[in-house]
Amino acid sequence: MVTTGRMTIGAWGARFARAGLVAAIAAAAGLASGAAVEARASQSGSGSAAGTGAEAQAVCAFSPLAANVLRAVSAPYVIDGVPVAPGTDERALEAARASSDAALVELVALHDRIVKLRAAHEQLLDELARTNERAMNRFTMDAVLRVLDAIEKRDDAPPLEIVGDAYSRQSEVLPAWRQELAARYAGRSLANLFTERLRAYAAKQTKPGSGAGTLTPFTVGLVLEGPGRGRAWVQNQTGRALPGALVVVRSMPDTKRASAVRVVEDFGYLPVLFGASPDSVDDRKQVNAQYARFLATPSSTIVYVPEWPAGKRLELAPWESEQVVALATSCDVTVWAAGCAPVSKEVKGLPALQAALAAPPPEPPAALFAKAKQLATRDPGGALERLALLRKRKDLDAAFVKECDALHDSIVEALREDLRKRRKESEDADVLRKELNSRLADDPKNPSLQAQHERAKQRCEELQAEMSRLRLLIEKR
Repeated sequence: MVTTGRMTIGAWGARFARAGLVAAIAAAAGLASGAAVEARASQSGSGSAAGTGAEAQAVCAFSPLAANVLRAVSAPYVIDGVPVAPGTDERALEAARASSDAALVELVALHDRIVKLRAAHEQLLDELARTNERAMNRFTMDAVLRVLDAIEKRDDAPPLEIVGDAYSRQSEVLPAWRQELAARYAGRSLANLFTERLRAYAAKQTKPGSGAGTLTPFTVGLVLEGPGRGRAWVQNQTGRALPGALVVVRSMPDTKRASAVRVVEDFGYLPVLFGASPDSVDDRKQVNAQYARFLATPSSTIVYVPEWPAGKRLELAPWESEQVVALATSCDVTVWAAGCAPVSKEVKGLPALQAALAAPPPEPPAALFAKAKQLATRDPGGALERLALLRKRKDLDAAFVKECDALHDSIVEALREDLRKRRKESEDADVLRKELNSRLADDPKNPSLQAQHERAKQRCEELQAEMSRLRLLIEKR
């Protein structure tokens, strides 16, 4: 990342202005602050409305046009173990744009802005990747050439000077990163605004029902999804297939912990002492601030299921990364299903999911077995612990289990043989101790006998402790 000059934010702005991206980002970012405020107000005011009083006496009913729009804006989901990726229905969106339903027209307009912002963000990511690759290549080559030049000239310049210069040159990628983070934050804020407007629209689609609102025919929970992510699930327990259901999942982050996250190293102004540009230090601070602001923004996921069979479980991903899961403090699910009262529930089990994601992944069986084999002689206890972990696994074939059992039996037999030896040594040491005790009774002031007796007594105690350890290992097998 070495060049004679550092690309400024203005230079990046000029480049992206030519590509038509800055306008899209600025438009969405201008809406972002208002979206965040409105989202907070709506969450505090209407978060529990879906299961109370007036709405409990009404059931949901979406018009065919609204159902088509919801299907077009739905996120991917899994139902009964089968992944579903709804495609965008441009005809439905075009029909909604010409609709007389003002709220539906507004929803489609917001969706269009999200799509444009998403495309701009994708281009920013591509440009950021190319910029980073070019900068890294230049930095690597420049660092090598500078070190070789210093060696050739026998230059005694401190290495920290080179590091400071490289730090400054590396920082030329930060303005592009700030652009990408601004688009990411604007995208999430816009998505939250869309979610709140959609919740308000769904609440207005309820009609007087026949008492179905007194039921809560859905159960919710969390499930671990591979490495680094989790999914929320909702199960249809109405006893019948539902011809259309809107499901919204919202997750609230821990804003205090999010503000402490650092995505790039921040050494303060110390690198300036070694030649780094002060602007590079400010850029790092701003990148960290923008990333923390993004993490502190609530996240939401919208899914529309055209046909939800009775008893089937719907799974959807409300988080985009493990870090977002780790910062979540709460998660709630709201369901607007045709013919049912709106139901809103808090999803339990978030701390357990976070702990499961934070736990290190289990070692492969072959690796555990190899470690047990290595520890068989020098640390039999450690070897038996690893074999015990293997015994709990359900994915082992019979041949591998047999091999594990054989190693286990050989370790236990070695422990038993060691116990027999220690028992014999203990008996001999006890005989010597008694003999020295007898001799010491005849000559109590003999310092040599006293020392021999003390050593014999200490040896007996050591052997007893060692035999107790061996018995414990054998009994725990």
